[in-house]
Amino acid sequence: MKCFEVDNGWEAAVETVLQGWLDAVLVDLPGSLVQELAGLAEADPTLLAAATSGLSGSADGTLAAHVRGPKPIQDMLARIRTADSMDDCARLRDLPVGHSVITAQGDWMGGLRASHAPRVPQVGARPRT
Repeated sequence: MKCFEVDNGWEAAVETVLQGWLDAVLVDLPGSLVQELAGLAEADPTLLAAATSGLSGSADGTLAAHVRGPKPIQDMLARIRTADSMDDCARLRDLPVGHSVITAQGDWMGGLRASHAPRVPQVGARPRT
């Protein structure tokens, strides 16, 4: 089942940001399953609310503008500005706390982080459909 769609060319950026969330299980109310999670001895699922209502405010200029999917994903991506290059990222580094900037290639900078995405295909990467 497709949970979200990504604009062509922005796949690497989205995979960089959502690493660890790509295997999440969509459920209506993650908090309602606390007891079930506590009872799992050998599984380590991540639950994500499946809400699909739109963003409040504009996503222009953010990674959210390149993705259509669940509201929690959109909200997360709306705090990440997009840039054409690492030089542009550096010019945008004075962002509010909790915000960052990323290139389409997956170079990510902001707050306490700066990472450069490898330019070679990742072995074991999830296939894009």
